[in-house]
Amino acid sequence: MKEAKERQCRTICHSRETPTSNPHLAVKAVVLAALVCAVAAIVFGVSSARSRPSKPRHSPEFQASLAPKQPASLSQLLVLPRDQIMTCDVALMNLLCAEGLHGAENLNTDNCLTTLAQWARCVDFETQRHLYRYRKNPAEFDHSEAKLRMLMLGVVLQTNFGVRYNPERITPVGVFEPNHVFFADSRDVLLHGLVGERRMGTCSSLPVLYVAVGRRLGYPLKLVKTKSHLLARWDSPSEYFNIEATGRGVGWYDDDHFKQWPIPASEEEITAFGLLKSMTPAEELAVFLTIRGSCLQAQGRATEAIGAYEQAVQFDPASQEYRLILAVARHEFAGDAYKSSGSGSTGYQPVPSGDLPDGTHSVFAPGFSGLPPAGIPPLPRPGVSFVPARPNPFHPSLPQIRIPNPYPQGGP
Repeated sequence: MKEAKERQCRTICHSRETPTSNPHLAVKAVVLAALVCAVAAIVFGVSSARSRPSKPRHSPEFQASLAPKQPASLSQLLVLPRDQIMTCDVALMNLLCAEGLHGAENLNTDNCLTTLAQWARCVDFETQRHLYRYRKNPAEFDHSEAKLRMLMLGVVLQTNFGVRYNPERITPVGVFEPNHVFFADSRDVLLHGLVGERRMGTCSSLPVLYVAVGRRLGYPLKLVKTKSHLLARWDSPSEYFNIEATGRGVGWYDDDHFKQWPIPASEEEITAFGLLKSMTPAEELAVFLTIRGSCLQAQGRATEAIGAYEQAVQFDPASQEYRLILAVARHEFAGDAYKSSGSGSTGYQPVPSGDLPDGTHSVFAPGFSGLPPAGIPPLPRPGVSFVPARPNPFHPSLPQIRIPNPYPQGGP
């Protein structure tokens, strides 16, 4: 029986036409071979992929692989096209603006970003643990889960990690430190001072920290400036509230409050300076560059400061605030050059009138005497408040900011 089957098999095989004797069969053979190879490749690829550990779709590593490549230096950041600026991490932009400043000699951007990621995970963990409080009593949080989330963010950053306003920068209301004192140490005004060993900052950096951590959790947070102050804002289609992040805990106040605090701002200033609006990433970068310029001025690096202000104007050309700050810096530089030269001319090139606010271009004529420029009003300091954070033990009349007890039963 076995031999009969083998003979039958050989007969069938020999009775078939060879591919070379039939062109149609040759084509079919080639197609069949290609299909076999394709199927084998797919099967092999799937099995290989299964044999390798894969990154979860929602892991930080997976999300980072999808994100656009981020700049590694300030010079790389400043040459990015505007559409790429719009995708830059607010924390990274702020950290890069600290390059080369006093207080940032040991700046390690990667370490700072790693710290922020760790803090965000801790905030998320604690928030999830306490969401039951909102579900149990929504009225405690103004019927807003977003406010509970921001309260927990503030609690974790302040109690778990010791983030706070630098007490050395607190002054009585109406008493301002000179710029060369306030901006002398970049750790007081930029993000690395908060995520480093000191864990201290001011209102120019604390709101940036809250926004940076919140965005890592998917919160729709924006940075907002008012006159000589920065704040955060929850800005979604369904909910909108301002977040004061410089006191103990966090609190929310409407726009009318920040029209008067810390310094009253007129409607004209609000419009001209771009105050009380949710900023775009490019506008956020303009704020950081202005703070950088103030630090450079405090170090006596006037030409570099002017360069930083010029870059701020480029990233937020609609704001008259940065044009005024740039105009005053150029004027001060011209006056200093005039005094040091002992001649009647500074050699400083006049600024094109189209680059300055109305009424300020004439003070930059060659040979300017160095007197204060006429017609330039007192300027707000860039993104910085010199009044104490609320609640203020030196000024108990200021409204207190509530802080929730994470452990209402006395423990976790």
